[in-house]
Amino acid sequence: MRMYRCPSPRHAVILAVVLSAALAAAEPLIEASVVAYDRTPLPPAAVAHPCGLYREADLARARENLRRHEWARAVLSEFREAAAFWMAVPDADLTFWIPDLTPNRTLFCPRCNANWDYAWKGLPGDRIECTRCALVLPSDEYPENGREALVDPLGRTVEYAFHEGSKGRRYRISGRLRYQRILKLASIGSLGKVNALTGERAYAEKAVKVMRRLAEVYPGYIPHDWLRFYRDYSNLQSGKLSGWKLHDAGVFAQVALCYDLIYTSGCLTEADKVLIENGAFREAARLFTATSPRGCCINDGPAAMTCGAWLGVILGDHETVRWAVSPPDGFLGFVHKYFFRDGHWEDGSPSYENMALGPLYGCPEILQGYVDPPTYAGPDRFDGLDLRQDPILRRIYTAQLHILMPDGTAPAINDSAVGTRFSSQHVETNLHWYPTEENRRILANVTGGAFTAGGEYALFRRDPEASLDGVAPLDPAASSLVRPGLGLAILRAGAGAEAAALYLDYGPYCSGHGHPDRLNIIYYDGGAERVTDQGYLGARHEFTPWNHATLCHNLVLVDKAPQRRAGGQLLAFAPGETVQAIAAEAAGVYAQTTRYERRLALVDHGPGRRYVVDAFRVSGGETHDFALHGAGQAFQADGPAWAAFEGTVVSREAGGKWVRQARHAPWDEPLRSFWREGDQGLCLDLLGATGTTLFDLTTPGLRHRRNPWEKRDLRVLLARRAGPSSAFVSVLQATGAAEPGFTVSAVPARSDSGEVHAVRIDGHGIKDLMVIGEAASAAGETACGDLRFRGEQAFVSRGPAGEVLWLLNGSAAQSGDLALRAHPPVTATVTAVAIADASIDLDAALPATADLAGRLILVNGLTDGACTIAATAPLPQGGTRVRLADDPLCRLEAGQRVTLPTWAMLRRRPDGTLERHGDLVP
Repeated sequence: MRMYRCPSPRHAVILAVVLSAALAAAEPLIEASVVAYDRTPLPPAAVAHPCGLYREADLARARENLRRHEWARAVLSEFREAAAFWMAVPDADLTFWIPDLTPNRTLFCPRCNANWDYAWKGLPGDRIECTRCALVLPSDEYPENGREALVDPLGRTVEYAFHEGSKGRRYRISGRLRYQRILKLASIGSLGKVNALTGERAYAEKAVKVMRRLAEVYPGYIPHDWLRFYRDYSNLQSGKLSGWKLHDAGVFAQVALCYDLIYTSGCLTEADKVLIENGAFREAARLFTATSPRGCCINDGPAAMTCGAWLGVILGDHETVRWAVSPPDGFLGFVHKYFFRDGHWEDGSPSYENMALGPLYGCPEILQGYVDPPTYAGPDRFDGLDLRQDPILRRIYTAQLHILMPDGTAPAINDSAVGTRFSSQHVETNLHWYPTEENRRILANVTGGAFTAGGEYALFRRDPEASLDGVAPLDPAASSLVRPGLGLAILRAGAGAEAAALYLDYGPYCSGHGHPDRLNIIYYDGGAERVTDQGYLGARHEFTPWNHATLCHNLVLVDKAPQRRAGGQLLAFAPGETVQAIAAEAAGVYAQTTRYERRLALVDHGPGRRYVVDAFRVSGGETHDFALHGAGQAFQADGPAWAAFEGTVVSREAGGKWVRQARHAPWDEPLRSFWREGDQGLCLDLLGATGTTLFDLTTPGLRHRRNPWEKRDLRVLLARRAGPSSAFVSVLQATGAAEPGFTVSAVPARSDSGEVHAVRIDGHGIKDLMVIGEAASAAGETACGDLRFRGEQAFVSRGPAGEVLWLLNGSAAQSGDLALRAHPPVTATVTAVAIADASIDLDAALPATADLAGRLILVNGLTDGACTIAATAPLPQGGTRVRLADDPLCRLEAGQRVTLPTWAMLRRRPDGTLERHGDLVP
């Protein structure tokens, strides 16, 4: 329980003198009459320190880790390195590094107009250099000969210098230099951490001086966004340090941590406390609480809430704590509004998910057990806060681990950067909050099974005696799965360096950082991405509109237009061995389509002998464009005689404006094409169709943010066919230095009902046949060669490893003397929902011969309607009770229709042994 002290009587004598003198020391040029806030100094808060992120028990744990473990001592060394800058700054130079005037981040290059977000790198001697044209500023070529008068939050009119360009643009060069200096404040927390862990007084003494200087000038910093200045704090984005409150939140979390840790060091005088708490913390609280804690971009909300939690506990202020945690926008409402039920972030972007998760833990940990001061007696008083007991929070810190590619990076979906990695701290946080055996196993996987390393979180939170010896690692990304909230279905094969993963994105549009790319795919195999998503280069990169464009993705464009902001739904998901499948649709992405459906199958005969069969069907519209790009700048297509194309390939809004060069060719035949980069590549075999026109498009290909001006091409193959109905059937193979090992050809197939397509894949001594029907074709019999089946999709394989017969959503299949009978898919109505035990009752029986635990039941019409079954039991009155493994988070209601997709496989080994898998009828 937190203890509170009563203010000393002498505080009233020194308050006004201390703060008024400090503010007068930064007096600018002209007085103004407007004062927005009452800044009457208050005494230091009656709070016992440390009171925030690290309490006495955490400090004791960290010191014991330092005594026992080399990794912990390495963390302390990192703290010292981070603090070294401030320790080396002479006291007289603090006014330079924390300047009187407002810092300003937004500076376009006055020579080449490079965007301010990417233009500048710092140089010694208070200089910056343009990363595009190498201009160094300040420069006599661009003098700051202009002046602008701005009113600061204290009501004072202050002059700021700028260089005025030929077209009237104001280049605030000195403001950018001030921003470059103020960035150093991010390391101030290390001063407090070193002092608290070692007792070395010099670190606390320096911290006091730095914080005093910040408190002197911060009230006078003018709130601004990227381009505009404001008189008060009511603008949602505007901060004081760089144009975004996110910067202020990060800095003040560190300032608060430092203050909290050195409070009892003996280095803070009463005057210091008055100045810092009023000039820094109370001013920051005014800035933040004037607007919503959800932030202007949502992903900055967790940083704001964590900063608010810090300010609230240090100031002992109920209102600031309430602002940080209370619904609708505080922490308790925020997590349910902005995380999907599977724990993924609402942007659908792993990069932005990491951005949100980074500071998110701070708010609940700082406020764990928080008690309002005795002086607060309101009905909304907090007595022992615990924000962590929420079902969504139990998912967020392991959600991203489920979708990682075999190389450990996250797929670059939506606005996510290539190469995004997941922090092991998130997994340690998850175990600290929820110490289950499953979470220990996940942590064992992430750490390699031993605590040989750690960061700041581990130093303060990890038990010095903790061990993962004997804990079996659990890799959430080891198997095929569906993330229902995110709307991502993943098929996986193999393990380690030889693993493959196929991604289908059918989910919701995903907020402002989503892309109009439903049913886009990514394919990873043989140690590299083969079919890529271009990902994200940053909010203000010149290519970001291209990376958002529908043409930039691997899908079908209808009538040369971009997709609408709509989600799809999963139709089938069949994991397993040898052959696995996904089916999904997203007809709502185009108003004129009645069908927009993709079926994918990953066939695995072992490393180097894998391929993907892809069938994309569209109904509605006049023009259908199948677009796909492989990972590699070198592109080759066998057969077409290309000619230059001068017209508009697709609309500007769909990405047409980014086509740098276009070639086209009529081509009704099967097409084999390649993308290559070094000894890695992709082979695409697209089955032919009458009336096809091919396009080879050269577009921007930059994926990595290391060099924002790098020149790379992306070669997009586009196959155009006329509506109203089209089917694009293709096979994808990873390639190396040698030619692809499988040959591909279309074979005739017929169905009593519905549309079917068949493809033969031969190679490596293996003969495979894949026949792709649809829901309608399952009503009759489909025939292709000696394969006969009733179902949506069937596959037969014969080779050195034996024979395989596989069926999706059907009742029977036969090829030669191999025959199987299967349970067809079950469609039922939900008759009852019990939220308390996460169960539903269905009016139909589910197959009793298969273990349905872990299988998916799909809610018809819901994008996030894939629910995992935990157990099933027959009901006395008929029907089935299904307990869900999704807690009460799935949006299920009585009267909804659900479907259980089924699949079955029969394998005959060379020795004649039969293996049975899936929903086979005995």
